[in-house]
Amino acid sequence: MPIDKSKIDFSNYADAKRAILIQLQQWRWRISNVEEAVRKRSDFDAVIEVNHQLRLAIRDSYQANQRLSRREPMAAQRLHRRYLQVLLDLSSQIVSIPSKSMAYDDLIGFKDHLLQAIDYIDDTLPKKEND
Repeated sequence: MPIDKSKIDFSNYADAKRAILIQLQQWRWRISNVEEAVRKRSDFDAVIEVNHQLRLAIRDSYQANQRLSRREPMAAQRLHRRYLQVLLDLSSQIVSIPSKSMAYDDLIGFKDHLLQAIDYIDDTLPKKEND
């Protein structure tokens, strides 16, 4: 069952965009913290744990926001679709059960995709798109 706090209100474009970017940035910061833990303490178990937590967070966010509303303004509907696409793309990039030897590399690769997702959402303007 989706977590209510993962639900984003798309009725206000600016607030929805801000909420999405905050969520994606929080995920990026978590990965950065784990990167540091690995470099300082070789804590590869933390990598596997954050990998699992991110998979769950992506799933919960998608489930909480998967229903598009025709009542949203058009720009917000486009942002909503972009957000769902980002979540689908990210879910396909994160390894469900990484091996200990590849966990760090997998998470860093996921971070690259996350940074691309942040740029993709951040570049969204409330205008007509040719997507």
